[in-house]
Amino acid sequence: MSENPNTEQRENRFFKPLTLLLFVSVLVCWFVLMTFPVQSFDYYYHLATGRWIAEHKAIPTTDVFSTTAGGRPWVTHEWAVQVGMYLKYRMGGVNYLLIMKSLWLAMAAGFLFVLGVRRLKAPIFWVVILLTAVAPTVAFRAFMRPHVISYGFLAMLLAVLYGNYFTEKRSRLVFPGVLFLVWANCHSGFVFGLFVLGVWQLFEFVNWYSTESKDDPRKPLDFAWPVLVGAVAALANPNFYHVYLYPFKFFQNSVLFEAVSELRPLNYPEFAGAWFIPVVYT
Repeated sequence: MSENPNTEQRENRFFKPLTLLLFVSVLVCWFVLMTFPVQSFDYYYHLATGRWIAEHKAIPTTDVFSTTAGGRPWVTHEWAVQVGMYLKYRMGGVNYLLIMKSLWLAMAAGFLFVLGVRRLKAPIFWVVILLTAVAPTVAFRAFMRPHVISYGFLAMLLAVLYGNYFTEKRSRLVFPGVLFLVWANCHSGFVFGLFVLGVWQLFEFVNWYSTESKDDPRKPLDFAWPVLVGAVAALANPNFYHVYLYPFKFFQNSVLFEAVSELRPLNYPEFAGAWFIPVVYT
C-alpha cells in the first residue's frame, strides 16, 4: 500500500531549502552560545582525573587527590567523559575541548529540531523560536564539565521515543540497554533519563490498556522491559549501584549516601545556582 500523499508531503518538507536554512541557523546559534572560555574550576579536576585513569589503567574508587580526605570512598560516575576530556586535551588543547562540547550540544539541538518538525509536526517557526529561546538557558550551565553529556543523551532519548523507533521488540530492548550502559559510565544524569523512559512507558501502557487495541500484540510486562533493561544495563559501571545514589546527594542524606564523597549542602557557595539544573532539564 502506498503512503498517504499528505504524509509524504509533510515528510519531504524537512528537505526544503528554507527548512534546511533554519536547521543550520539553530545549530549555529547553539554552537556560538555554547562556546565560551572555561569558567568552572572543576575543569582542571576532571582533566586530572582523566589523566590519572589513563596513566594507571584503573578507575579510582577512593579519593586519590585530597590531602584531607584521601582514601575516602569516591563515586567516579563521570570517568568515561573524564578520560575523553583528557585525551582530547592531549590532541588539541582546551580550544579543541571547547569545540567538541559545543558540537555535542548543537547536535542535541539538531535532534530536538528534527523531533519537532518531522515527528511532532509542529510549525517550524515555533520550533525555531523555542530552541533559540532555550539556548541561553542551556548555555548558562554549559560549563566545560561532564554533565553536558547528559543533555545530548536526553535529546537522543526523546528523539527516539517520539520518532516511533520504539515499536519493534528488539529496538525496545537493545536501544535502552546500549544507551544507559554508555550513559551511566559518562554521568549520573542517566537516572533522570530512566525516569523519562519510565513515564513514557507508563503512558504507553495506559493508552494500550484503555483502547485494548487488537493490532498491538504487546502484553503488560512488555511495557516494563525497556525500563528494566536500561536499569540493569546501567549497573555495568565501576561503582555498581552507588552511581544511582549520587544524583541525590543534594538532599544531604548522610546515611543513604555514605559512598558519595565531597557532599555539600545547597547553601555552600560551590552549589550556587544548583537549583537551576532541573529548570535546564525541563
